[in-house]
Amino acid sequence: MINKLIVDCYENNYGIDLRTIHRQSSNSKAPRILTDPKIQRDLLIFSDGISTSFELVHYGHLIFLLGDHSCYPCGGIVESVYGINWVPIFVLPTGKMIKTSSNIGKTCCVNLNPIHEYLPFIRPEDFEGFVINFENSFSENDWYDRNSLRILITSYDSISVEAIYKELRVRNLLNPFELALGSIVYDFGITAVELFNCLNYSKDIAPQFTYLNYFKTRFSLADSTNTLIQTSEFRHLIDSFNLNQIEQFFEIQYLIDTIDMDNYYPDLFADVLHIKLYRQTYSMDYRNSTDVLQEKLEPLNIGKKTVGEYYRRIKSNIRNLENLVRKRHGYNEVGSFYNERAIFERLKQHFEDEDVMTQFSPIWLGRQRFDIYIKSLNVAIEYNGKQHYEPISFFGGVEGFQKTLARDELKRKKCNENGCSLIEIKYNEDIETALITIQKELGIIK
Repeated sequence: MINKLIVDCYENNYGIDLRTIHRQSSNSKAPRILTDPKIQRDLLIFSDGISTSFELVHYGHLIFLLGDHSCYPCGGIVESVYGINWVPIFVLPTGKMIKTSSNIGKTCCVNLNPIHEYLPFIRPEDFEGFVINFENSFSENDWYDRNSLRILITSYDSISVEAIYKELRVRNLLNPFELALGSIVYDFGITAVELFNCLNYSKDIAPQFTYLNYFKTRFSLADSTNTLIQTSEFRHLIDSFNLNQIEQFFEIQYLIDTIDMDNYYPDLFADVLHIKLYRQTYSMDYRNSTDVLQEKLEPLNIGKKTVGEYYRRIKSNIRNLENLVRKRHGYNEVGSFYNERAIFERLKQHFEDEDVMTQFSPIWLGRQRFDIYIKSLNVAIEYNGKQHYEPISFFGGVEGFQKTLARDELKRKKCNENGCSLIEIKYNEDIETALITIQKELGIIK
């Protein structure tokens, strides 16, 4: 039975050669595992839901953590300067909860998670499953945080940088700058859910390298407002944001105006996401890498000044958002979604579903979008919030107001050049009156 458990402990669904990794990690001290007084064998934090008890054993010149129904390979004895010796344990994620520890003061078997040794064996088609199992198996451990998952994903060599970015996005592991920059480069719209997730995961991802501290910063609510995050009012407000409002919140236009994309290079996101730096950390070949990184990013104007100003703006936006919730008013300024939805639903009653679109952008409109667009009539409808008529601090004050006016004028010009009828509704107009006006202009009613 014991022999079978030991032989079977190397088997896994990922093709990882645990046997070789185990042998290479062993050392001449292995036979001392049962006699070394500095190894506290009775001090053990490990459970896998399979075995009820475990013990360290020496078998075939190697060390194992042997349970009554399962077994795990362990590396050679590590002599600590603190007078406590220990052994590393090799535990692969299975998807079932596994309890381990990285604290040598609490356990004689330490889980180091040497993902740099595991990842070369994993096939691209198996990687997503490995990530899911990693999170499910280890997320309840004291050593685990969302940065652990991020490092795992960004350390994988066998998928493209864009695929890594998408994986990080799906798992809410991007900070605001990365999310905003990606929306420009990969041309996608940030969602209200992603905004909310950015607020929720405010302190999980820690900086790894000095120069990119800003990139690892996540904005958050003040402590006094944290109780509001889960309230229906706060979530309701965020869910009411349309795409333009979300882009204003994430300062997309600021990045478009500031970053010199003419100097874009293919490895940009490999650098921004620290992909190469994470890999260099494991190979111990990262001397001066941050200096090189700074030199590569400077031609795009992605430096401390730009990123610092970006987060200053984000912080201002989140504080204004807090004030909206605290004062329980201002929904007319940022919650125009409701009136847009009322107009959209009314028009759908008179046109084919695929003919009436929200947040639509004809090719000739570029990165701008229409709140509502009727394709067959080439008619666009814009519901303009208060920020289109006067400076609002949430939308960048006077400077933001001037940029809004410029974008509005550009949109009108493009509509005129392309024969598109643009109907604009002011935020303080009665919605029913506005609906009657729209239906008259479209010939729905007389």
